Amino acid sequence: MKTLVVVIATAALLPGCWPARFVERPGVSGTVLSAQTQEPIAGARVALASNVRPGRINVVVTTDSNGRFKILAIHDWKLYSPFGETWPVPGFIEVSAEGFLLQRQPLAWPQTGHSRNNVGPISLVPAR
Repeated sequence: MKTLVVVIATAALLPGCWPARFVERPGVSGTVLSAQTQEPIAGARVALASNVRPGRINVVVTTDSNGRFKILAIHDWKLYSPFGETWPVPGFIEVSAEGFLLQRQPLAWPQTGHSRNNVGPISLVPAR
């Protein structure tokens, strides 16, 4: 019986798969400001999207009265294989507000592990 357990455990490890916490959606935070006045922009729309699924917006939030926004991370447990989950996921955040030009900022996050990104201040240029 002991030999059978060792054989099964060894066979399970051979493919190189083990449970890992995958990043379904990264956590992102920052502040939206006017490029002209450096004042915070309340009610700005911040959208997070992944380039892996083009045309699909993962989440949309709006900034608070201080121009701050926060997108919470979502994780899921799956089997990890070192043969395919090592590259970062490319994506972007898109920021818009009434009276300002749309801004898109690239963002990449790991497929597994830590997924919090503080993008800092994002300055929007007034539309003319």
